[in-house]
Amino acid sequence: MDVKTVLQELESLGTERTKKVYMRQGAREPLYGVATGRCNRRRFLSSAV
Repeated sequence: MDVKTVLQELESLGTERTKKVYMRQGAREPLYGVATGRCNRRRFLSSAV
């Protein structure tokens, strides 16, 4: 799995609502609005093998 694929996956997992919350809390662009619970590390590692 390359970087481009990972970024596309993160973008598909994100929501505008979460993005707005993160920005209100001080995060800056670029961000995808992905809740940390949806970022399953094993998913990315298993597909990278």
